Amino acid sequence: MAKKKAPDRSPKNKERTDIDKFTTVGVRASKRWAKWLEDVAKHDRVTVAAFVEKAAIERAQRIGFGKEPPERIP
Repeated sequence: MAKKKAPDRSPKNKERTDIDKFTTVGVRASKRWAKWLEDVAKHDRVTVAAFVEKAAIERAQRIGFGKEPPERIP
């Protein structure tokens, strides 16, 4: 069976030369937990990705992790 052709990148991403340097991080979650995460992010007026980033940084600082986080998406 032939492989399906990958969809073209969006016009916005065609300009990015560093696009191949990104990775996706996923979390397996129940629908209820995912909805809760969306709701708490909305309450904080940020995206889910921004909320998770902020929470990870705050937790790392709280447990004494010494490295500063790099930009999530440069």
